[in-house]
Amino acid sequence: MQRTGLLTALTLLAATSCGGGGSEPRWIDLTVGYQPPPLAEVAAKWAGAETSTSVVTDADGTWVVAELDPGAWEKEDRPGAWSIERPWSGRFACAGNGATRLEVDGRELSLGQRRAQDIEGLYFVKEGRLFIAVENGGERPKSAHYRLKADQGRAEGGRWRISTLDHTGFGIPVWDGAPATVETTIPPGSALHFTTVFERLPHGLAEETTAPHPTATFRVLLDGEEIFEGGGLGNGEGQRIALPPSGRRTATLRFEIEGGPGRGVFFAPELAPAEVGSYRARPWGRGRPNLTLFIADTFRADNLAIYGGDPELTPELNALADRSVRFLAAHSAAAWTLPAISSILTGLFPPQHGAWRKDRTLPRALSTIAEVMHDAGYRTVAVTDSGFFSPPYGLDQGFDLFFENRIHHWNMNKTVDQALAAIDHDDGRPLFLLVHTYRAHGPFRTGPEEDESAYNEFLKKGAEILAATPDDEGVLQTRKDALIPYLDEWVGLYHSGVHDLDFKFGRFLRGFEERGLLETGYLAFCGDHGQAHGENHDVAHGGKLWETKLRVPLLLAGADLDPHDVTSVVSTLDLPPTFAQLAGIAPEADWAGHSLLDPAIDRTAFAFRFETEGSEEVTILEGDRKVFTRPNAAALEAGKTISAYDLGNDPLEEHDIDNEPWASELVREMASAVEGYLAEKAAQGSGEDAARMSGDLGDIGYTGDE
Repeated sequence: MQRTGLLTALTLLAATSCGGGGSEPRWIDLTVGYQPPPLAEVAAKWAGAETSTSVVTDADGTWVVAELDPGAWEKEDRPGAWSIERPWSGRFACAGNGATRLEVDGRELSLGQRRAQDIEGLYFVKEGRLFIAVENGGERPKSAHYRLKADQGRAEGGRWRISTLDHTGFGIPVWDGAPATVETTIPPGSALHFTTVFERLPHGLAEETTAPHPTATFRVLLDGEEIFEGGGLGNGEGQRIALPPSGRRTATLRFEIEGGPGRGVFFAPELAPAEVGSYRARPWGRGRPNLTLFIADTFRADNLAIYGGDPELTPELNALADRSVRFLAAHSAAAWTLPAISSILTGLFPPQHGAWRKDRTLPRALSTIAEVMHDAGYRTVAVTDSGFFSPPYGLDQGFDLFFENRIHHWNMNKTVDQALAAIDHDDGRPLFLLVHTYRAHGPFRTGPEEDESAYNEFLKKGAEILAATPDDEGVLQTRKDALIPYLDEWVGLYHSGVHDLDFKFGRFLRGFEERGLLETGYLAFCGDHGQAHGENHDVAHGGKLWETKLRVPLLLAGADLDPHDVTSVVSTLDLPPTFAQLAGIAPEADWAGHSLLDPAIDRTAFAFRFETEGSEEVTILEGDRKVFTRPNAAALEAGKTISAYDLGNDPLEEHDIDNEPWASELVREMASAVEGYLAEKAAQGSGEDAARMSGDLGDIGYTGDE
């Protein structure tokens, strides 16, 4: 089902109000109906002062084009390799390597991973330079044009959506020296909320730069009178500005930035009640509960004591478990991040949502739990560690503001700080907050400093094969086989990340409770998928759907929930209907799961794998009985099995018993259900944005489709 974004009116009455003092609160989203100037006109301002820079429009969009000086190419040591400084003027100075093209001597090259630097026909970017390999060790390029797509956002559900390097959401883009204006009504007793982001890279530095984030001065004028000026802003700071108490029937808000060259964005600009009280006490009474989901990527269930883990490994999460509803047989729908988190967001199985391979994205036509919550009056915010959980894969949809910590800037302290800052930027609406961390994912980082040196040393001991680029399942398995002799060290590095994740999660939880979020709502904690540590002669994640990669921790805490264990099988797909029930709204008809709070549901868990051709499989788990089969109608209806296990007696899946009659019977019994889950709910969109992530994903081990 495709969502329409906001309710049709510009003002959103408080659907969350349930009585109490004060007048009915109102919120006005200033991005509704907003249209920036024509793209070609704006792009001309982005092009820069040099005569060698121009703007062109073709069937694929509008582009800023820089003509490269043929004499500036420098010969590299490798045969046929050349490099040149990446343009840094105008728009090129305030965006990363993004949606770019490089045309050399009339031939268009493709952006590749850095480790593909010797492949003719590709280019890559490193330390502010463009690198190419010329066919047959060829001569210096005679002509070259570097293009950057001029993107200033798009209309989505009647609102304007825009992305910067590390923020995405509904907002108003403003180029230095080119202000934006919005005509609106200001209700009495209102304040203006927004978040400031400024986009510009220091000259000569690549997207991975560790330099301080650039800043700018942001201004807001109301009917020509300045009501806000903030210098040194632009790194995601939340602002609240008081407006005339009596309001105005018609008003013009003017948004400006100064700090060029660069582009600023006023994200989530909202007129909200000036007096919102606190999460514990609203002037209009308590409404819908606040809802928070914390996803720990690549997090095995047995990291927690209640799942059989070492009690000393995760003391903070163990303490939360003591206060939670504990789902002891929770399972993911996939064994790696993209399909697993897409299923959590949409309540659909991987073949239904279609995001099951690295070059596929979550279709915009599908609805996410964030969209459902926004339509119900929630403020929706996500803080993620990027990678697959990022806008190029479509996983940002529905969030008013999506903070993205890029791979080369991972630090869980920053994640916690951003999450708590998002909580503090309270505009009176109930909050739906999603926090995601790769803290337990490779490249493994040790200690509070998140130091990668131990992991780099580990790779030197014979596991360099991890950096290979597999093209088939056999090579992927060879990579995993290479890790077997080093398992103790591998697991030690993993557990170091888990322990530090737990410590920093404790800081998040304390801040979360201090702000009243747990007593006014609910917190769910889960892993998106697990991790193999040598069981079944398997290592890491992706690939075969073993329990080590499907079984995840799942906790649900709230002031009115009595802590207890749930031993029946549940799925991470059950989270969207659970949140809907907690919020008092109807579930989406397409959701495949059921509320975790409904004990009467007898669940069967399914997981799917489609990464490589010929390896497709689906697992069916009913109670302790698990069977592997092929995800196609013929195999399902015939009751064909790949293998089967009795997890009650064989939790490590070491003894295949697919000759037992129950295995085929279970496949045939579930054939109709599985066939229903194999149909895509929406057509796939372009994979162009997803392809841009390949370099960063390769840096964290995703060199194949796993």
